[in-house]
Amino acid sequence: LAAFSVGMMIESGAGIFSPYQAIAWRGTGQGLTRLRETRQRIPHMPSIYETLKKDHDSHRDLLAQLAETEGDSSKRRKLWKEFYYDVGGHAAAEEETFYAPLMKGEEGQPKGRHSVAEHKELDDIIQELNEMDMSSPGWLTRFKTLRHDYEHHIDEEETEIFPVAKDVIGPDKDGSIGEAFLERKQREMKLVDQKAEEALEE
Repeated sequence: LAAFSVGMMIESGAGIFSPYQAIAWRGTGQGLTRLRETRQRIPHMPSIYETLKKDHDSHRDLLAQLAETEGDSSKRRKLWKEFYYDVGGHAAAEEETFYAPLMKGEEGQPKGRHSVAEHKELDDIIQELNEMDMSSPGWLTRFKTLRHDYEHHIDEEETEIFPVAKDVIGPDKDGSIGEAFLERKQREMKLVDQKAEEALEE
């Protein structure tokens, strides 16, 4: 079945209309060359682990840049806005697409619950910073706490939680979980303000 499917893929590029001809042609030198080209054109779908790590690295960079800003500057506001919405969407999507299946397995429950609890603690600091006067000395002091705690959190995810998750939910070789995370993140980024307002009302 797999060979037949590849044969059909080659068929459309070579103008061959018989499945039997396609399979036979696939074994020729020309067919092998075309098969390699076809495989090269298929994009690699990053796993959930690669996708989360990419986000984490982006957040580390944003935090480092924010630490170099001063006062209520346009640069600080721009960087904070990018961090605020990206982390908000990231955390919510991560809980739905990564931690939810992780915690279905008994082995993943302790670390999963611990990490989700840290999400709440981090979000409280983020919301506090979002409401503070950026020109006040207290903003930078609180930001330093956030940076320390957030970087500890993502370091722990990558070194301690990812290995457990690979045993519980698998390596995600086809990138399906990573893709679901990205789709969910885009939706969640649009809900960041709404969720912040709801949290204040509680």
